[in-house]
Amino acid sequence: MKTIFKTLFCVIVLLISTLSTVPVKAQDILPENDETLSTTLTPENPDPERGQRMPSIPLFCSISRVGGIQISGIDNAEIVCFEILDAYGNTVAVLADETPFVDTLFSLKGDFRIGFRLSNKTLSGWLSI
Repeated sequence: MKTIFKTLFCVIVLLISTLSTVPVKAQDILPENDETLSTTLTPENPDPERGQRMPSIPLFCSISRVGGIQISGIDNAEIVCFEILDAYGNTVAVLADETPFVDTLFSLKGDFRIGFRLSNKTLSGWLSI
């Protein structure tokens, strides 16, 4: 039951976020090897009406099949939704759990925007796989 609510929450949040016009800041980083993907995640401005006073501090993110997702300064338990979008902003996957997200990500080829929704912010970055 908890998983259903978590998945439903992720879908609703994704639908709302696709309607907003918040600019996404990200960097393209190539995979270090075939087992680990790395990128820099940038927090999105949660309130575009108030503006953004300082640039966001990027966070290093490493994703591997064995180690899962590691984001500097973030506990994975805080992540409520995992998103994968293609280079045009089309949704590829919205997942509630880390393992299916990693499996899906490693099955793809191309440029993708990944997003991690926390209760109080969204982290996003770009991967070239």
